[in-house]
Amino acid sequence: LYADRYNDIVDYRDEIQLDKSGGHFSVTAAALRAQALLRAGKMQEARTLLHQAATLMQPGIPARAYEHYYEALCTLHSMEGDYPGALAAADTLLSTHKDYFPFYLDDMLRKAEILTHLGRGVESTRLYSRYIAVKDSIERIEIAMQMDKLQTLYEVDRLKAEKKHSFLWFLIAAGGCTLLLIIITGYI
Repeated sequence: LYADRYNDIVDYRDEIQLDKSGGHFSVTAAALRAQALLRAGKMQEARTLLHQAATLMQPGIPARAYEHYYEALCTLHSMEGDYPGALAAADTLLSTHKDYFPFYLDDMLRKAEILTHLGRGVESTRLYSRYIAVKDSIERIEIAMQMDKLQTLYEVDRLKAEKKHSFLWFLIAAGGCTLLLIIITGYI
């Protein structure tokens, strides 16, 4: 569904001759459709789409613009048992996503699985270990951030309670002073 809608938008951009992206949108549309076809088990159709997408790619454009293509290509090669091809696509994804950890972590898992299929268990194990270490450090940072938020909320609540308590004592003192003033006035 998402791939079809994206493809409709790209077709519209092509109709009005708006695509000045180096083929990015057309390649992405083909890659998204290929991924949907791969999930449906239609490898030949997906291979054809990816081949067409590859002809639209321009050499001067960074791989980041074609990340969906490389994801679909990696999946296709893995499904076909072409693990060296899948590894090359996974390496491209890793270098593309090195600055964005959520995708980078997914790419690390993808590569570790491919290395296992290639019989390179030691490298796969190292990659899994690195993935776990990075994931744990990210979780520790997230836990520390949550603790900071809780500490801030606690301090705000404590200050509100203290302010309310102080205001209550002010009212009691003001009432006592007023009562004392009334008693003194009545005595005089």
